[in-house]
Amino acid sequence: MRVALPNLRPNGHAPQPTKVFAITGICENPEFRLGSGSGDFCVVHMGARGTDPFLIVRRVSQEGAVAATVRVEWEGVFTVLANDDAEAEQLFKDLIAPAQPEEDVQRQWTDEAETLRMFADILILA
Repeated sequence: MRVALPNLRPNGHAPQPTKVFAITGICENPEFRLGSGSGDFCVVHMGARGTDPFLIVRRVSQEGAVAATVRVEWEGVFTVLANDDAEAEQLFKDLIAPAQPEEDVQRQWTDEAETLRMFADILILA
């Protein structure tokens, strides 16, 4: 299933998606490798006073119609978000599965405000 990506607003505000596919869980071995030439956008935040480090990867495909993202917190807690469940599963397979996710991985379509906001914020990075 796929939902349309929201249009970026020219005033710089984050677009507001209506629904997003989420895969969440914890990695037992949070070590990640991006494939060379993958075209993925990556941000590594090493942390600042009062904040924890994190990794963000964004993959856009099908001429910009599909976006899949992943955010991994310091402890290995991950959140894969996408407007297409097949692309979310592919990013999970490529990046998260090698990091040995624990058995309680959750998969669901959601319209929860905080999750939609996280997806929107990642979409407007660089």
